[in-house]
Amino acid sequence: MARCFGERQPQYAAQLNNLGNLSYERGRFAEAESRYLHALSIQRDTLGQKHPDVADALNNLAVLYRTTGDYERAANLYQEALGICREVYGQRHVNTSLGLQNLASLRHAQGRYPEAEALYLEALEIRTNSLGEKHADVGLILDNLAILLAATGRDREALNLMSRARSIEDQILGQVFAIGSERLRLAYLQRIQGSYHVFLSLVLKRLYQSAEAVESVYDLVLKRKD
Repeated sequence: MARCFGERQPQYAAQLNNLGNLSYERGRFAEAESRYLHALSIQRDTLGQKHPDVADALNNLAVLYRTTGDYERAANLYQEALGICREVYGQRHVNTSLGLQNLASLRHAQGRYPEAEALYLEALEIRTNSLGEKHADVGLILDNLAILLAATGRDREALNLMSRARSIEDQILGQVFAIGSERLRLAYLQRIQGSYHVFLSLVLKRLYQSAEAVESVYDLVLKRKD
């Protein structure tokens, strides 16, 4: 590989990142870390400190450190990647919202709920304005934010957001089944299965005394059976 690109070339760094991803998927975290760090070093030297590829490499490392429980190290990398996105793409760009979501998810996992909520809300605003209210990526943020609200005892607000997310899913589901291939239909159903079960769990465990909440579950189940 090095013979093809040269050991200090961006193309070589891209291949190292790919190999790092493969090591990560196989659970070989020390090997993945070594490859990610090597790739990042090359990219910083050849592309500069503020290049989008550097941000991607930082995110790869952050995911690795989060997986291994090193949350603060992961947070520092996510923050650096987010700073690059803000500078390169701008404050209101969809790519910046992805950086916000990454950091929000980590803060959520750490139990730092106010910080996570603020980050989710900023990401949601960007995506809604950039992609429209009915985009799948907007629904994803709504679900993440709803889970956080439920964790802080704001079940009604969580139900409202999850209901909005299910509405988005239903609209996209209709489009997928109208014009999509069988493979695309199956892929989308698998994608939304997790959020479907989270929604049912919220209502059945915490809002079972609410007739409105139970009715929303009943309606959803009937829609998904059709």
